[in-house]
Amino acid sequence: MKKKGVALIAVIVMIVLFSSIILTVVLSATISLRRANYYKDKLIALEIAEAGIQHWLYKINYEKYDTGCYPWGEGQTETNPETAIEYYVGGKKGECKLKIDPDNTGEDTKILAVGSYKGRQVKISFEIRSETELKRGDKLNEGLSVETQGIPEAFNKHLIYANSVQFGNGISGKGNIFAFSITGSASSFTKTIASNIQVPVLNTNYKPANPYDLKYSGPYDRIFKDTDLDGQVEVPGGNYTRTSSTEIYTLSSSNIDQKWKFEKTDPSYSLLVNIRGNTTLNNNGIVYSEQNINLDFSNPNNPNIQGMLVAEEDITIEYVGVSNPNPIGKENQTTLWAGRNITINYNSIGPQIKGDIVGIDKIEIKGNTAKNIKGSLMSRNEIYIDGGTLTIDSTNSQTRSSLLLFNDSNTTLKLTISSPVNITLGENQIAGIMIFFDNVVPGGSGKKSNILISNEIKINPALYKFLIFNQSESSENFILSGGNLIGSIYSVFYQNTSQEINLNTNLNGLIITNGKVNLGNNIQINYDPENFKKIDFKGVFKFFVGGRRRYLPLLGSWRIEW
Repeated sequence: MKKKGVALIAVIVMIVLFSSIILTVVLSATISLRRANYYKDKLIALEIAEAGIQHWLYKINYEKYDTGCYPWGEGQTETNPETAIEYYVGGKKGECKLKIDPDNTGEDTKILAVGSYKGRQVKISFEIRSETELKRGDKLNEGLSVETQGIPEAFNKHLIYANSVQFGNGISGKGNIFAFSITGSASSFTKTIASNIQVPVLNTNYKPANPYDLKYSGPYDRIFKDTDLDGQVEVPGGNYTRTSSTEIYTLSSSNIDQKWKFEKTDPSYSLLVNIRGNTTLNNNGIVYSEQNINLDFSNPNNPNIQGMLVAEEDITIEYVGVSNPNPIGKENQTTLWAGRNITINYNSIGPQIKGDIVGIDKIEIKGNTAKNIKGSLMSRNEIYIDGGTLTIDSTNSQTRSSLLLFNDSNTTLKLTISSPVNITLGENQIAGIMIFFDNVVPGGSGKKSNILISNEIKINPALYKFLIFNQSESSENFILSGGNLIGSIYSVFYQNTSQEINLNTNLNGLIITNGKVNLGNNIQINYDPENFKKIDFKGVFKFFVGGRRRYLPLLGSWRIEW
């Protein structure tokens, strides 16, 4: 028996089913379309936020740099916490609103950019690199002598920043070269012809100590002198001998916990204080000689020197065979101070020297075995290193560098290194090697540096510290050759921009100078980007003022909120 209406019901069911499918497709397409438009508008809002940031960075780094104030570059007393920039995309209005210190924490180095488009928002927050704490109202361009805001342009991702660069043949590597004049061929480098070179200079607060100021000059607990000219002086644990022209004090078993001074009987005599045997100089003890001191480590009962040795002329340490020598000195103090020369000559395993070494005229380190110093070397004239590997750990030293040449008069500061040197730096050091003239003047030529390095030198850490820092008026030589160099090189010359740095070896680091850089044949130089990757370090190289500055986001602080 046929049932009426079944076909109609089937048709209705099919209509409903197909309608549901069509509705689902339409709704899904509509949702997808809305989602696509949503994300499209979000991406446009993101682009607006990024464009607003770039517009702001251009404004404070270029357009308003010389006249405006932080953060928006609009006036001399900028205090407004917000600024807005309008954008039009496809005829529709968008906006980037920039806000300083969005969390109201008092930290004006933090910026929030809010990009808005068709009701959609994206937020980007970041911090600005700056050695000093930026505050609203600070002038963007403080001036060459005081500016510490932002980072120096010279340190902004440049491999070489110089007045001129001359490439040799066969040079390889990578990095940005920024100079007035670039000659020679090196296709792997990015080259920019500069219109304005401004090299920053060291903040005067971080000027190194004058080696003269590190001398101990009294008072003394005991003074030894043959005042009655009888050839007799009583010396605890030692003896005294005199000829017609020479006086020798020999300390062979002295136990010194005071400050002893040894004086000449007659100005025409020569004087030597010979320290040997099992003599002990305790932490607070000082031995002063009006002329020379010799440390003798040839006896198995070798000296135990924990205090300070001061000589008006020379200090000599020679070593000829003790298998386990006592260390000399104590860290974080001046251990050896000589008004003329200090000579350290080890031909076999020698004693470790703890503390700073000051030789006013010259420090000479030689001998074919390794030498270990936990302090620094300082001179007002010359440092000469030749022989076995020299290891210097300046972690606990108060000085500004591990190897320091300092003077404030017209002279030539000479550094010669022909053996490997490994340097460990601490918080107080700016560089592994520092050649520093005080009171330099523009156009001056009398304060000269003479730098000859022909072996490998490494510093640890290489980041944020210079391998070589030079501040002089002119240069007799600046030649780096013979071994790989790890670390950056800085040199400012006050005479003119024709002073030269000659690099004839591989370098992993930067070269910053207002002079000329000559790159030798077949060497490799590479830029190390790690300076820009450390989030907790807002500056790149500390302690510098002047030079054109750059306001840049701190890498790692960039945050996007959808």
